[in-house]
Amino acid sequence: MHGTYDGSDGPTTDLGGQRAFPEPAVVVSLRRAMTYRVIDDDNQPVLIITDGVSTVALECGLGGLSFNVVVAAQRLGDAVADFATSIRACFLTRESRSLGHHRRNRRRERWQRRGSRNSGR
Repeated sequence: MHGTYDGSDGPTTDLGGQRAFPEPAVVVSLRRAMTYRVIDDDNQPVLIITDGVSTVALECGLGGLSFNVVVAAQRLGDAVADFATSIRACFLTRESRSLGHHRRNRRRERWQRRGSRNSGR
């Protein structure tokens, strides 16, 4: 996509609820996401991202390899790393909140009550 780079140095931009892009046409689930690197007919690298249902191909475009493609690929890689860091932080926060807050095991409670009653005999 030509002309979509806004010149910001960060890998991602927090839009704060407003979208500066079209509605996504494809959603790839991270739970089953796989990536493959292939070479196209013009001997250019292509990155395939798939979850087994949806597939996205990231390629250099008609202009072929250029400095802008290298910069865009690096920016995309940085954004993915930033996204992974955010997901990891959210997961760890959620896990730390749930420590010690396990669902009660009613069978174990009954077993323990029965055991305490029978131990006095």
